Amino acid sequence: MKLKAVLFSAVLICAGAARAQAAYPLATDDAGTVSQGGYELEAGYDSAKDAENLSNQSSAFSFKHGVTEKMDLGLALPYQIHPADAEKLGAASLALKFSLVKDIVAVALSNELGEKDYFLNAIFSKAFSAVKLHVNAGYLSTGDETAKGAGSYGLALEYPLGKFEAVGEVQGQEGGEGDALAGLRYRIRETLFVAGGLARDFKSGHARLTAGLHFEF
Repeated sequence: MKLKAVLFSAVLICAGAARAQAAYPLATDDAGTVSQGGYELEAGYDSAKDAENLSNQSSAFSFKHGVTEKMDLGLALPYQIHPADAEKLGAASLALKFSLVKDIVAVALSNELGEKDYFLNAIFSKAFSAVKLHVNAGYLSTGDETAKGAGSYGLALEYPLGKFEAVGEVQGQEGGEGDALAGLRYRIRETLFVAGGLARDFKSGHARLTAGLHFEF
């Protein structure tokens, strides 16, 4: 069973100047929500080795909308590049996030359309001077009374460097699956940035390169 939290990394949102929020290339979620009536768009590309040491390249597109002051709704769509499948577009996923304490505590619920399983995630964000910390504690339910689900975790840090921002995280789930990532963002303007990162899988040791952009409007 794969970590479904990764499927929703594409709908994470950008950091506002006065708010502690995570964003691409992090998979760890943040406690902030999109402002009411606002929109956010992300596109990302991943290149990695799979369990058989074969090359795997994929991308993801996501769209997020602030429904209320405390809630946003996101849609993510994966796209398989290599090896090419008969159907390159993957199953769409929906994610709903609700703020309990503004920009500090939130809960999120996500589901891949057509599947019984779902992912429930508790999120804590806090700024310590210039450093932003994000902690996730989640549970992936199988939706099947005969099959046990799995807990998950995520810990991320962000540190501003002028127009750049250094980021890092560790995230995974029960059974030892997960990875550690280090990355960098470059802000082109307040509402637009590009980012890249390098992650290493805990079990296989394989590296994963990721790159993408984030735009809010």
